[in-house]
Amino acid sequence: AQIMLAHGSTQDVQLKSATAFIRVTVNQGEDSKLRSIKLYSYDGTPLSGLFTPDYTLGTLTFHSKGRNFVSVSSPEGIQYEGGSAQAVLAIPAGEYPEGFAIAAVAEGQGKLLQMGKRILKFTSQNVTKLEAGKIYPMVPVSFQDDGFTFSGGIGTEQDPYKIATAEDLM
Repeated sequence: AQIMLAHGSTQDVQLKSATAFIRVTVNQGEDSKLRSIKLYSYDGTPLSGLFTPDYTLGTLTFHSKGRNFVSVSSPEGIQYEGGSAQAVLAIPAGEYPEGFAIAAVAEGQGKLLQMGKRILKFTSQNVTKLEAGKIYPMVPVSFQDDGFTFSGGIGTEQDPYKIATAEDLM
């Protein structure tokens, strides 16, 4: 969802976008269904929650109850075209010097595959300040099932891998 802010002292109102967009492309066989994609701020900066708007500048400042991720999901699966699925996620415009990480869940061969361990740190061509209204493409990622997932977590500082078995440790 695009968040826009408006202000004006007369009947004229100026709308300003308050969000930037990250385009995530996941390459995977068309026989799989991509159920969800989550985009995480690598350093834990909130991407969702309660924000205080500055209507004049068209900016959002984090207020409280935030999460460091945004996601898109579909029980039917995100549509694949030409062997890849795309999602565009809106986040508050601003600086993200540590970049982003993604996690995806796909269904293939009748089982769910947690792709969270396939974390990719991302900064778009060394862009750390994302401008409102612009789309920044993330480098396409390919997930291949190797049959292993950790007992939990996605491998970020805020949600580290959960090691509960000897297989996790190995």
